[in-house]
Amino acid sequence: MPSNLQLSTLCDPRFRLNFIESPEEVKKLADAKMRNIYTTQETSNSETRTKEQNKKGLTKFFDVFGSNSNSENTRNPSQEAEKELNEYLSMPRVSFEHDPLDWWKVHYESFPSLKVLARKYLCIQGSSVASERVFSSGGSVITRQRASLLP
Repeated sequence: MPSNLQLSTLCDPRFRLNFIESPEEVKKLADAKMRNIYTTQETSNSETRTKEQNKKGLTKFFDVFGSNSNSENTRNPSQEAEKELNEYLSMPRVSFEHDPLDWWKVHYESFPSLKVLARKYLCIQGSSVASERVFSSGGSVITRQRASLLP
């Protein structure tokens, strides 16, 4: 079963699927998560369309021309997610010296649902150094002698 580490590896443009043991499983999971993101975006867009349809008078009449173009642009979430993922995987790999977050700053508009996954999984720290440092400094502050001091 794919883990957070495998999904974060997929979102890293330096690695993608190269160092993953079961790339097809990770690809399927990422595709499912991206489809979920597309359907969530689609429902929020349909809610704004229903608000626009409640307009009255001449506003409703003139907005008919604009709403027809929106209804023609409906998209299939599974096709969009698969297309986006395949486009991302077909791009050339980034060298190991580059920062993946800098890469995503440049390319975030090209991959609207994958950027959501990248934000979610690339923010996970690779080590526990930060939390260990906090516990270490806490151990230095809270000692047996300091706990028994009077105000």
